[in-house]
Amino acid sequence: MLRDLLEESIHFSPRLKQWIGKAVGGALVADGKIDPNEKAELAKLFKEFQHETELIHSLNSAIDRGVPPILEPIKTSPAISEKVLALILKICASDFELQLGELRYLNQVGLALSMDASKRVKLIRSTVRGVKLEFFREMLNDIYGEERYWLASVILKTIYADGKVDRREIPYLNSVFELLKENPDELAFVKADAKNPSLDKLPEVHFDPELAARILKYLLEIVMNDEEYDEREINFIHHVAQKLHFTEEDVEELTKEIEQSNVELSKLYEG
Repeated sequence: MLRDLLEESIHFSPRLKQWIGKAVGGALVADGKIDPNEKAELAKLFKEFQHETELIHSLNSAIDRGVPPILEPIKTSPAISEKVLALILKICASDFELQLGELRYLNQVGLALSMDASKRVKLIRSTVRGVKLEFFREMLNDIYGEERYWLASVILKTIYADGKVDRREIPYLNSVFELLKENPDELAFVKADAKNPSLDKLPEVHFDPELAARILKYLLEIVMNDEEYDEREINFIHHVAQKLHFTEEDVEELTKEIEQSNVELSKLYEG
């Protein structure tokens, strides 16, 4: 993707080069920080585009400001628009999360590029699915033994908390398998106990605060992935949050954050 864009950049106008540099710089600061994975992406960009002085200057200026720039509409070919948006998405998703500020910025990029709606939505949906998958894989790397059994059980109980499996919750069933695929007997027991909302028979687990926060966010996103979530689901999440040593206020704050992100995603899809 980056290589394809680089090969075509020799034909770009100075204005387009500046616009791309500004857009990429904005993507790097859209969530208020530049994390290690984004720094790695930045190093690649500097190396690949080192001879594109207009683009690099514009990129640096956007980073120096520390806040996403206002992007004026620009006309280019559909193929170039798609490659630019793909690059912006890759940068924003490089830390395996799409923060609220990044989603708002992506909306601005999509509008400025005037991309075909179906292509834009397809690209964004694919990225969002990939982000959720990588977010879980990263989390999985820090979870062992009884912690895996506990989380697999809680994920499945979260899915069944409202008495049914919504179509949008189906992809999360694979998380349960990933956690316990080496322990088929435990997997069978977790499935058999899925509709029991009690956590009393689960082992005591002690996650560090950062990992616990990631787990709570993941569980909330399962519930809020459904267009309509009911009181049983929210009550169950609050029960889990207590086990993870979070307050009701913590849950409410995280819930609002996810709600805002879902609103921004809807805007991206609707264009």
